[in-house]
Amino acid sequence: MKSPFIAGPVVEPNKLLGRKTQRDQIRAAVKRGQSVQLLGERRMGKTSLLRWVERFAPRWQDRSVVSVNAHVGQSPEDLVLAIAEKRGQSAVTKETLEKFSVQGALKDLLPLLLLVDEASALVESEHRLNGRFLDTLREFCQSSELVWISAASRNLEDLIEKAGLKSKFLNDSKKVWVGELEDKAVQQLVGRLDNREAAEWAQKQAGRLAFGLQLFCDMVWQSPPDINYEAISYDFADEMQRGFKKWWEARSEDEKKLLRKCASGVSPHALSDLHRRRARSMQRLGLVTMDDDRFLLPGEAWSNFVLKESSSTRSSCSSRDPQAELTDIPLGDSTVIPQAPPAAARRRPIDVGIIVALREEFRELHRQLPSPALKKDGDTGAYDYIFEWAIAGGRPYGCAATFVGSMGPKDAALATDRFINRRDPTTIVMLGIAAGIDADVQLGDVVVANHVNQYLDQAKVVPGLDSTFELEAGGAPYRCSDDLVRAAQELEFAHADQHRQWQEDGERELQESVGRGNLEKLLRKSWLREQPQFISGPIASGPVVGAAQQFTDWLEKINRKFLALEMESGGMLAAIASRSDPARSLILRGISDFGDKRKQKLDRIGKGAIRRYAMNNAIRLLWKLIEAEVLLR
Repeated sequence: MKSPFIAGPVVEPNKLLGRKTQRDQIRAAVKRGQSVQLLGERRMGKTSLLRWVERFAPRWQDRSVVSVNAHVGQSPEDLVLAIAEKRGQSAVTKETLEKFSVQGALKDLLPLLLLVDEASALVESEHRLNGRFLDTLREFCQSSELVWISAASRNLEDLIEKAGLKSKFLNDSKKVWVGELEDKAVQQLVGRLDNREAAEWAQKQAGRLAFGLQLFCDMVWQSPPDINYEAISYDFADEMQRGFKKWWEARSEDEKKLLRKCASGVSPHALSDLHRRRARSMQRLGLVTMDDDRFLLPGEAWSNFVLKESSSTRSSCSSRDPQAELTDIPLGDSTVIPQAPPAAARRRPIDVGIIVALREEFRELHRQLPSPALKKDGDTGAYDYIFEWAIAGGRPYGCAATFVGSMGPKDAALATDRFINRRDPTTIVMLGIAAGIDADVQLGDVVVANHVNQYLDQAKVVPGLDSTFELEAGGAPYRCSDDLVRAAQELEFAHADQHRQWQEDGERELQESVGRGNLEKLLRKSWLREQPQFISGPIASGPVVGAAQQFTDWLEKINRKFLALEMESGGMLAAIASRSDPARSLILRGISDFGDKRKQKLDRIGKGAIRRYAMNNAIRLLWKLIEAEVLLR
């Protein structure tokens, strides 16, 4: 049965629990034409509220509803173009904005209820909104032609002032704070577990934090019947840590001291007027709660994080200056600095991280994973599959696998970056299929990429013949780890048993899956071999599916040594290369077609048997490289 808990970043509008006060405030403000700022820390539910407004606002107001994310572009032109695109106004382009004013183009898109997520980017970025455009927005808001609803962790009025922009935009906006859930909504949420003990553990660890409750309950739901709540609590704290760190880093030193006091529980009467106001401000944000007339922190996970960070700061201060102690914050006898979790509950080190682009490819990998443990990413809802690969007479390799779910370099780069943040693997391997575009590679062979060229990166359109144009390739080359490529090449000689087993396993699958008649035809045409081989060389990577010989011919003009064509490796390597301490990388691509008109016929053989064969050859090659212990730990 599917989990009823939503541990991803956004809750669907019809499944939004609680938030009655915030919803009523938003509805009332919009009806009277007043703009709204949704203010709260990361993961508190601001985006979910925006989605709720987008879904239901047409029922109680007549303006067109448009939702944009400020990160798609922060200049006035970018914002207007994003709005026009959502409105389906194709006549509004960069060229028309250059001829006519941005303000005039925006006026033509009114009346409008504009929902802006991550709104602080509009003011904090290098290409931020300027004072003149902000004044235009204010003018439209005052006339009620535009109603603005934004979500951000900081008040935009303060950010506008800090940026030196003399505008009163949003000075009269309604501030709606998004913090803890109401008690009724909490009980409704944890009640779905139908397990009193589990519900108590969820509230103990997550307090009334909506995202935390969803995540903890989902982890309980996914657990076996003999639930180990202590182990789940450690995993939960681990998953929440990145969000907690963002909260902590955004606080001033004085606020951090105050949070430490609240972790032990403190009466409002024991605080100065200034600290009492700050505590109530953080309470609105959901960082502090009130219980039994005491300021506390919501949930043990957040409380333990604060105590641990404070302890680290205290130790750091003491090592620099024995007098630099936080003497104004008594810990009290009841305070316990969290200890390391038991070995069974600790995060296992990840030696090999595996990234797969498509679901059909990942399906073949998943079938071969030995009892993977599922870890859900709280930000995206994606799962990591954690497992160990046994080594004869040695320590097993700790591995984690994930899949992107779509094609193309941008999604692959984003997924890789997030995967590294979550798992920090020593080596990252991309597995998948590709089109062979060199005479040396045949179906089922595996290409071990020594470098990858993103051939359309910085490409240029130039004039062609007879009023046509031509595409002049750019190219951003990225190298895989040379020692890993070399180790793969040596497998045949240094680890002959593993290499022979890899070939025999491939031969066995080929005979069982393709069918004798098809196999004979493919062998006769020299489109595949009786046993797979692997070859090292360059790969072309870009956002194009190759299915025409003319396109392959064009790629050969860039590099005649390209062995294969695919769509994701360049994005993965770009994400790795952008880091100060890049992980080691290896790319294994099984050849499933030739990037020309034969592709559809090949895909129909055995309902995709060639594609599965190619993918499994790449997967099995990785297992043999691991068993040969050529990948560093």
